[in-house]
Amino acid sequence: MKPRSLETYDAITRRTVLEPDGSLRPDAGAPSTEKLDHELQAVVADVLLANGMTEVGVEVDHGRIILRGWVRDAGHVARIVRTVARAAPDADIDDRMHVGPNS
Repeated sequence: MKPRSLETYDAITRRTVLEPDGSLRPDAGAPSTEKLDHELQAVVADVLLANGMTEVGVEVDHGRIILRGWVRDAGHVARIVRTVARAAPDADIDDRMHVGPNS
């Protein structure tokens, strides 16, 4: 019979105990969400800059892209969201942009 390898306490709690926000703990070997969020933010910011959409602020929180800023019309908001969705097709996009003049 093959000997069983014992799991560590940390390995067991990573897959069975929820974090306060309801998420599971990542595997010890998995890249941190902070690093992935930073990389995603850089990609989205580069795409927006390349398309001349400089009035948009970008934040990324656990893979969710948050867009902030003031834009001239609702059509421009739709173009920004489509551009971001093409750059990051699997991410959730939270549109918090305002339409109208920046007061």
